[in-house]
Amino acid sequence: MLSSSMAKFKKAFMDSPVVLINVFSIPQGLEDEFLRKWNQTALLMKNEPGFIDTGVTSQS
Repeated sequence: MLSSSMAKFKKAFMDSPVVLINVFSIPQGLEDEFLRKWNQTALLMKNEPGFIDTGVTSQS
């Protein structure tokens, strides 16, 4: 059984959005393949509960 403070923490955490930032180093020449696979995965993820959005930015 969760303590009252832990239950409050869990509820607050579970009701809040989470932003994840991942850094990828893509070998030169494989950028298109990476983006294709990223987009395929995004199509699968968009139907998962709680999933909101994904995006890719580039720093050349």
